[in-house]
Formats: sequence, C-alpha cells, structure tokens
Amino acid sequence: MILYTVVAELILMIIVWNRGWRWLAFLPIIIDIFLMVLIDYLIKTYGGSAMISGVGPYSAIFDIAAILALIVMCIKKPREKLELRFRIDSSGGETES
Repeated sequence: MILYTVVAELILMIIVWNRGWRWLAFLPIIIDIFLMVLIDYLIKTYGGSAMISGVGPYSAIFDIAAILALIVMCIKKPREKLELRFRIDSSGGETES
C-alpha cells in the first residue's frame, strides 16, 4: 500500500512540475512528511510506541490529502509568475516597483 502511494505521489509530482508549478510541486509531500514526523514525535514523547498507537490511519489520511492536493494542482494551472521589477532611482540605488 505504501509503495503505491509513493509511486502515485512521485508520478503526480512530476506531472505537476511539468504543468508549471515547479518547486511548489514538492509542497504537499513536504507537508505530508512533516506532519507524519511530528505525530510520531508527539506519540513517542508521551510514552507511546508509533506502531502500537496507530500512526497508520494518520499516515493514510495525510497521504490521501497530499495526493488530492497534487491532483488539484494537475488540473489547475498556476497563476502567472509574480515578477519583481526594479528601477534605478536618481541616487543610483535600486527600488522595488
């Protein structure tokens, strides 16, 4: 089961990258991993074992949420790039416009 979700996430991440999201394609996976590590840490801190306490359901929920976020990113194209343009003022310094 875990192998299938990892493969699905990687394929979707490649598709999302090619659709124009670039580095934001990694965001759902990073959030997924961060939340799983955080829950594992909290369970172990309060005296439980990650295997006994059942991190599995949380992991499945986070994986499904990451896959759904990647699917939405596949369907929806990103907004146009935000470009910062600089102009040189009279003193020779750069200012944002």
